[in-house]
Amino acid sequence: MTTNTNAPSSPITDSAVLCLDADLNDPHHINSVMQLLAEFIRDVISADSELPAYTRENLVPLLRQHPAARTYLAQLNGDYVGLAICQITLSSFQARPAMNIHDLHVSPAVRGRGIGTALIEYVADQARKEGCCQLTLEVEQANTRAKSLYHRTGFTSGRTLHEFWHRPL
Repeated sequence: MTTNTNAPSSPITDSAVLCLDADLNDPHHINSVMQLLAEFIRDVISADSELPAYTRENLVPLLRQHPAARTYLAQLNGDYVGLAICQITLSSFQARPAMNIHDLHVSPAVRGRGIGTALIEYVADQARKEGCCQLTLEVEQANTRAKSLYHRTGFTSGRTLHEFWHRPL
């Protein structure tokens, strides 16, 4: 598997939207990833939420070194307005790699313009190139706008008999 730190794949354009691998050695890409992630946390937690200092200092180095991490950006009219942070995982039932979209964010000011769709299709294209058998993601039950996007881009809801649990370490 390849990482996406130095050799971006060919960008995909959908009208004015340009999607590409984030170059995590490019200061402009790094700044855009961190700004979009900060915007995302304010969007999903609360308007006054901030990324923890530890995250601000350590996320990009971790994304650079983690062999399963993939980071993608969406650009509209020269501005980075979308972010997908993904991980290559394993589908044990299919005995093939899979890609999980861990974080997907489009700036609120430009939602409804096809950016989320273009970003998901770009991620799907990259996953296919890596031999992945599926894309996975999680979505808040109340996030109907995101669910609509996921349905439009071919996702189906999994069984709801499972709960997502986590244990901080």
